[in-house]
Amino acid sequence: MDRFLFIAVFLLITACSNNNASYNNALRISKENRVEIEKIIEHYRDDTIKLNAAMFLIENMIRKESIIFLNKQNKDSLLSYIKKLEDPYSWDPQYSILAKTIDSVLARYPQQYRKVFDLANIKSNTIIQNIDDAFEAWNTSKWHKNYTFSDFCNYVLPHKISNEDIGSWRSKATNDQMVSEDSIKENTSIYEFARRVADHSFIRYNIGMDYFFAPFGYEDIKRIGVGSCLHIAHMIIYNNRSRGVPCAIDMIPAWANRKGSHMWASVILPKNKSKGIYFNGEGENDFQYKVSKIYRKTYELQPQMSPKFWENVPQLFSNQDLIDVTDQYNMPTSTLVIHGVSSHNVNYIYLSTFNNKEWTPIAYAKRQEDEAIFKNIGRGLLPSDNNRMIKYIDEGHGIVYLPTICSYTGIHPASAPFILDTLGNIKHLVPHKTKENIRLFRKYPKNPELADSEKALVGGVVEAANQPDFSDSEIICVIEKVQEHPLESIKIQNRKKFKYVRFIPRHEVIVRIAELQFFDKQEQKISGVSVDKNTNNCGEKIFDGDLLTWQYKGENYTAHFTFCFDNESEIHEVRFSSRTDDNEVMQGEDYELFYWDNKWISLGRRVASNYFLNYEVPQNVLLLLKNHTKGVEERIFTIENGKQVWW
Repeated sequence: MDRFLFIAVFLLITACSNNNASYNNALRISKENRVEIEKIIEHYRDDTIKLNAAMFLIENMIRKESIIFLNKQNKDSLLSYIKKLEDPYSWDPQYSILAKTIDSVLARYPQQYRKVFDLANIKSNTIIQNIDDAFEAWNTSKWHKNYTFSDFCNYVLPHKISNEDIGSWRSKATNDQMVSEDSIKENTSIYEFARRVADHSFIRYNIGMDYFFAPFGYEDIKRIGVGSCLHIAHMIIYNNRSRGVPCAIDMIPAWANRKGSHMWASVILPKNKSKGIYFNGEGENDFQYKVSKIYRKTYELQPQMSPKFWENVPQLFSNQDLIDVTDQYNMPTSTLVIHGVSSHNVNYIYLSTFNNKEWTPIAYAKRQEDEAIFKNIGRGLLPSDNNRMIKYIDEGHGIVYLPTICSYTGIHPASAPFILDTLGNIKHLVPHKTKENIRLFRKYPKNPELADSEKALVGGVVEAANQPDFSDSEIICVIEKVQEHPLESIKIQNRKKFKYVRFIPRHEVIVRIAELQFFDKQEQKISGVSVDKNTNNCGEKIFDGDLLTWQYKGENYTAHFTFCFDNESEIHEVRFSSRTDDNEVMQGEDYELFYWDNKWISLGRRVASNYFLNYEVPQNVLLLLKNHTKGVEERIFTIENGKQVWW
């Protein structure tokens, strides 16, 4: 008997004896739609393998939902708009035009969709077509003999990937592809083939699509040609599964040193291995921030958690569709034993990381008396073959975790937070009675690109003139050192009056300058307008008083940014800033510092009178600085040798 058929028959016999309850439960949930399910089973009654596949889909469909638009015309109009939209800020969530558009539409029309159980919504002909197409692709694939029937069921067979609406997509995806197995070399690996397919799956990235409530199906994503990480992963998986390549969504539920999450398509390799695939220049996925856990979404339902009735299960784990694949990514991890949890009358303890606002569960373990054991917990190091990690300035070596419990009132601490460093050592952050005086300069870590922008301004000069062509120009100041404050100041000794000023950065460097301001003897800002014709008036961003807008100058490119005063003026001071995230302590803004001792405890609220804040704090604590005047980015930190160290 064929190995594939033997396994299918064995699984079917097992299913008949053990899973009648699952099938009957599926029929119960389907209600009036059970006739469609029964049609599927009847259709494959004489085909053992496909019947087993159909049973797999139905029995594991119990918790699956689809998001369906209520108004097709509204959906079509929105998709048409997205397709035509030109968005120069596609990578920036703060400025993305698409993000603002979607946010506005959902605010005006909040009830654009509804969720339906797949069992109550499926059509037999759609599922039958999906099963037949999946088997055809699988049987014609040159690699399928290296995989099990379980691999096929989980990573090729499923008719959908997440909660998109159900549809027939396999034949469309296959016909849209330009890659054929006949066109590649005999010894080409399945991963190389999948990369070739992914190359033809390319859609433009726009972070604004994260704001959408639905992931979309194959035809909708192809139509608009733009998507977030989720949509890009979906497109790669659609196209590869249509060719019989086993793929899945792998995900980082929460970055360990910043907000946000990440997901990508992963090619399932033989012998319990996998490799990510993405849309960057190399076609491979890479991680830019610290990773605590990596999960894979499966179609097959995973063992159900059994919480006590007052426990709540975090949304991440509520759908029973995740398996832990951290160990497949070859990064340093630890097994952690959390003690002292017997006082919590719960079945599960969670490990949480901080997402800039609150603690987010990323792993769970069954409580065993007074302890909980967590396996494969990330230390903040990436795989040795991944060197693209962004390292913030003054960032700590490791990850801060908080053991937590989850109830219907929220996430609560189970014990003190701790640092798991890159060597696997643990340091508990429990406040000492001894206090120390500290000085704070930021509320969020500095990105290395911002530090590079500060260095790039060094050597730039400011010229002043009374002729618009600067034929009578004089150098009034040179930026000689990296700025120490958010808005650096240079005193001017030249006492002549000038009509025009311009900033000339060094030719060979990339420059990102945010602000250039001029002040008179009375420390009043000198008014005027930008007159940069050669940069389409982009120089206005430098003179607009907004630290978050900035002007770019490319490498080995000569540029200058010119400002015309309303009246000839005597310049007594020049203030400047490179591109900034505006997370520095700013004069006149209202701040509050907190430390963690089983909850966030305030150390006082104060208005900054300088570019720093002084506080007295307990030693060995986790801290968080909030700005009540503006801004949203906040990050936990500790104090080491008098400096802020970010986690």
